[in-house]
Amino acid sequence: MKEILQYLSDLDQNNNSEWFHANKPRYDRARNTYLVVVQKVIDLLQFDDPRLSGLEAKDAMFRIFRDIRFSKDKTPYKTHFGAYMARGGRKSREAGYYLHIGNDEMFLAAGVHSPEKADLHAVRQEILYQPDTFGSLLETKRTQGYSTSERDKLVKGPMGFPKDSPHIEYLKYKHYLLSHPLAEQELFAENAPAVIAGHFRELVPFTEFINTALEFKGNE
Repeated sequence: MKEILQYLSDLDQNNNSEWFHANKPRYDRARNTYLVVVQKVIDLLQFDDPRLSGLEAKDAMFRIFRDIRFSKDKTPYKTHFGAYMARGGRKSREAGYYLHIGNDEMFLAAGVHSPEKADLHAVRQEILYQPDTFGSLLETKRTQGYSTSERDKLVKGPMGFPKDSPHIEYLKYKHYLLSHPLAEQELFAENAPAVIAGHFRELVPFTEFINTALEFKGNE
């Protein structure tokens, strides 16, 4: 893990194709180490979330190359490694588990980010069906140090849902995610994959709630 962070820190200071290709062996070693960790996390977590069964780390990991076509920032490479562990891999629309390792921040998250309109509607509908269950999941994890994503959160609540609902605050989210920072001592520990899987294991009921909503939508 230390080698990964050192590589990403150096890449941040030399974010250009010449440096990247000159240091390709370092990238390969860092990437392979990250893939080993992700695969171990998947192997541990699949017993708690069977949707991960058969998933390979290479299908969960995002490319390091940035899409700069519509960005003012023209640096070609990301300065972090990320993997989304869900059935179908990184492009999955299901709720899953994300691991972010970068020289700027290290965290994990579970849930769905930027779900499509129909999926978002289904999750909100499920919350209205089971507000106490969802509220308990969310508030319990908050007290344990997990954070919700406030990005793009609505001010008045979504169209088509009762604005006077006592649960309206739960319906305002655009991203149904819970995240938790990772400390260096957790990442540098010999049992780092088990530590990471342990965090994710705490969030399995949350992802199951969301995936239940998405599966119900698919059967309508």
